[in-house]
Amino acid sequence: MTEPDATLAVYMPYGNVAQLVAALDTEGWSGQTPCIIVSRAATPEQQIYRTRLEKLAEAPILPRPALLLIGEVVAAARDVGEEMDEDVEKLATTV
Repeated sequence: MTEPDATLAVYMPYGNVAQLVAALDTEGWSGQTPCIIVSRAATPEQQIYRTRLEKLAEAPILPRPALLLIGEVVAAARDVGEEMDEDVEKLATTV
């Protein structure tokens, strides 16, 4: 599928997330790999959910269109904004 140090982008990821996680695990991806789902990007309705690969299947289904990014690039981008846990807490209270 892809190398564990790559960045994977999935457009409209819902419906097969558990299968995707299982496939990436088989390919050697760490459960600690950062993930982000961006819903309705660049609109006033934009929502962001950050998690780790091992918990991706538990992520809420955000409004479409949505983009899922998986890989260490997500951790690098996190440094630009708020910390991961703070975003998850904020989203959990609004979803």
